[in-house]
Amino acid sequence: MKKRIAFCVPTMIIGGVETVLVNTVEKLLECDDLDLCLVFHTDVIEPKYKDWLKSHPEIPVYIYYPLGNWFEKQKKKFKKFPCKLLCRLCYGIYKNYRRFIMRFWGGLNNVDVFVDYKMFDFAKELRWFKARKIVWVHINVKYLLENNRAKKIKQYSTVVGLTDAFVDEFKSVFPEYADRVVRIYNPIDVDRILDLSKVNTPTVGADYFVTVSRLDGYQKDVKTLIDAFDLFYEKNDMPDVKLVIIGGGVQENYLKNYAENLKSGKNIVFTGALNNPFVYMKNAICNILSSNFEGLPTVLIEAQSLGVLNVAADCEYGPKEIFLGGKAGVLFKIADVQQLANIMTDVYNKKLPVSEMVLNATNALGRFETNTIKQQICEVLNG
Repeated sequence: MKKRIAFCVPTMIIGGVETVLVNTVEKLLECDDLDLCLVFHTDVIEPKYKDWLKSHPEIPVYIYYPLGNWFEKQKKKFKKFPCKLLCRLCYGIYKNYRRFIMRFWGGLNNVDVFVDYKMFDFAKELRWFKARKIVWVHINVKYLLENNRAKKIKQYSTVVGLTDAFVDEFKSVFPEYADRVVRIYNPIDVDRILDLSKVNTPTVGADYFVTVSRLDGYQKDVKTLIDAFDLFYEKNDMPDVKLVIIGGGVQENYLKNYAENLKSGKNIVFTGALNNPFVYMKNAICNILSSNFEGLPTVLIEAQSLGVLNVAADCEYGPKEIFLGGKAGVLFKIADVQQLANIMTDVYNKKLPVSEMVLNATNALGRFETNTIKQQICEVLNG
């Protein structure tokens, strides 16, 4: 008899967590003993994921709050009226109604295992179900403490972290749950990445650095990278080198306007979000990640798959572990514009052992291999 598994994620936007979810579900579909379904808080509107769902009609999809977006759209209309309390009341009643319906008649009452795939976002809904629950944590332990999510740990039988560093800190901070935490890396399909990188290679017209990142402000901190590139540009007498920024987000327009006012502005290229960033990544001088914090940044592993050098901020937790402590990539201090500019200069002038670091990274890719990760996930799903 097949075991029914429900993967729960609030929204399907362009992001690392969503990409890893798709990769994971794709691999688990190969398991004959698993019956998979997906649960969201809102309708899927991102074309990339709508197309993916259409290509997999065998995966049932359940929406918990299909009217959530409707309430958001009405905010402008309601601004002039003191009806915020009424909106909250109506929405609260509606959510509880949906929970009740989904609990008993929504198709989820026969689920064996719920996977809360994005850090306790379904904790309220899942407390009504007696099925086994697993939570995936894509960020650091500090985030759990700051956002009061720690108290929700007790309702989950297993906590999945993305790095050994996360597991060690989790056990130290929450010793009472030390037996519940495991580490599972994000799965990476190296062959698929290599195939995609061969499609329609773009012409940038110069050597270039690349970053693939959501443009969201504090976490990804792309501004630090832009400032470092501008410093690199001036320091090296304005070389014919570009910075290609792949990604979209709430800060996209702000960063474009900011870059335009810099001396290097004409050499900073914004491509927007791309379904296939690998065609740019494979020919870059190096891939750069300037985040203030991460879980396990998949983009660094993808760059390693393409044989591209990585440079990343030494944030918690992923970069140092992916880089084998600095043997397979270059680390810099978080938000240190000067140090990053110096590293870009050294990479550009070939003053670093790039070939050696790339070889170390390539030799260590097996730990992220999809079949290895699939086996680990199946073990967790089976208890």
